[in-house]
Amino acid sequence: MAKKKSKRNNKKLFIIIGSIVAVVAAAVGVLYWFVLLKPNLKLSKDKQFFYIHTASTYHIMLDDMAPLLEDSWSFKWAAEAMKYDVLIKPGRYTLTNGMGNKELIQLLRSGNQEPVKIIIQSHNRIGDIIKSMVTNLETDSQDLAKELWNGNQLKKYNISPQEMFEIFIPNTYFINWDTKPDSVIGRFVHEYNKFWNDERESKLKSRGISRSECITIASLVAKETNKQSDMPIIAGVVFNRLQKHMNLEMDPTIKFALNDFSIKRIYNKHKEAAAISPYNTYTHKGLPPGPICNPPIEAIDAVLNADNNNFIFYCASETRMGYHNFAETLSQHNANARRYQRWLDANGY
Repeated sequence: MAKKKSKRNNKKLFIIIGSIVAVVAAAVGVLYWFVLLKPNLKLSKDKQFFYIHTASTYHIMLDDMAPLLEDSWSFKWAAEAMKYDVLIKPGRYTLTNGMGNKELIQLLRSGNQEPVKIIIQSHNRIGDIIKSMVTNLETDSQDLAKELWNGNQLKKYNISPQEMFEIFIPNTYFINWDTKPDSVIGRFVHEYNKFWNDERESKLKSRGISRSECITIASLVAKETNKQSDMPIIAGVVFNRLQKHMNLEMDPTIKFALNDFSIKRIYNKHKEAAAISPYNTYTHKGLPPGPICNPPIEAIDAVLNADNNNFIFYCASETRMGYHNFAETLSQHNANARRYQRWLDANGY
């Protein structure tokens, strides 16, 4: 009788313990769901970027995150439970509605940020390139410029100040938002070296020119025309004049020498004002010391694939806007130039 009673008591105890375990498990499950899995973002749109600055602390991050959360307490509890409070990683992160605290914290803790798009266009000044870049980066133009002109950086990458345009080849690049200034420069040097693949290097060798010379010629070509069909022809003219030891006499170099890109028409007064500048291709033979812009890829490839022609002269066409008339002799060129000058005068230039 006593044994039966003992068995009944044990069974009751087992049921009670089981019930308690089940209740605790259910409570833990509810707490786990509520704190870690329950969607906790209240974004105004399905996708939003969240920026954590390099100098941000855990508490600054909490303050920045709070307006985006349904429940700040649960996020803070989960962050500390998952040791995120000691693992802050700066960056630009993509948040999406439906994220729970666990998923959100795992993303932020991983450092798996969304790169920004950097579009490099052709510019007349290196400062303009820097300004366009920093609009999508954490660093500012002053810090990037300081690093860019750092003598140690120039020495490290074997770049002269005149060659600074070279590394910024117009294209679309993807880079992490919080990339440090020295790493930004390193990235573009890497992209520059990658651009010069075996095929382009082979063409350089056959032309007998260096990368720097190619970029410089391409910058002259790019400033003379934006018509791709004219680019290799103008490049051919440049090579012809260099071979004959003639001055290049290219108007865009005067604008660069004077640092005045608003000039519409080059007169003798402009050439005289820029007489001593090594960029003045009217008074100095050969190529200028460096590029006068960061030329687009099509201009660089036009130099590498320059037209094999006998042209020595060219001037803008008066009938095909943006294109040029080419000539082998001075008399032909003068006739072309007179027609174009009459058109300029007739149109108030």
